[in-house]
Amino acid sequence: MTTSGFDASAPDTRPIPVQIPDKHGESHDPRYPSPRDLREVIAFVLDWCLHIAVGLVAMTVCMDIADVADWAALALFIGWIAASLLQRVVAQRIFHATLGKALTGLCVIRPSDGSWPTLGYLLKWWLIGALDFVSTISDSPWLGDYGGAPAVVRRRDVVALHTAR
Repeated sequence: MTTSGFDASAPDTRPIPVQIPDKHGESHDPRYPSPRDLREVIAFVLDWCLHIAVGLVAMTVCMDIADVADWAALALFIGWIAASLLQRVVAQRIFHATLGKALTGLCVIRPSDGSWPTLGYLLKWWLIGALDFVSTISDSPWLGDYGGAPAVVRRRDVVALHTAR
């Protein structure tokens, strides 16, 4: 049975309109279709291990120097913080990725417009993450607002999006 403009026996072949989210890089964003959840976890672990390794090297060096051996524990913390700051702010500004993200094919973009993040933007989000970490270990009730945090997406999706323009 058919009615005007409708045939129940034929499948509807009209394209389904795709909903584009307001922010770039959100889950199910058709502009960045490649799966990335597992890659994000692997990148985080790689970066975290690198930051701790830098801290351990700093601590070991301090322990080998008699005049500063008492400061070895502080050197561990300072090395870890320095590595985190250099990776998550400076390296991401230059390369758009930390070492872990680069090894897993990820990069960071601004969720507002999909552009590469600026140095100030990355520093702001590094400080928010640092405050969140301090509040977590100090049992503080402060919770960061991560609404505008850098989005982590597959680099190949960014390249494909830019070449399609």
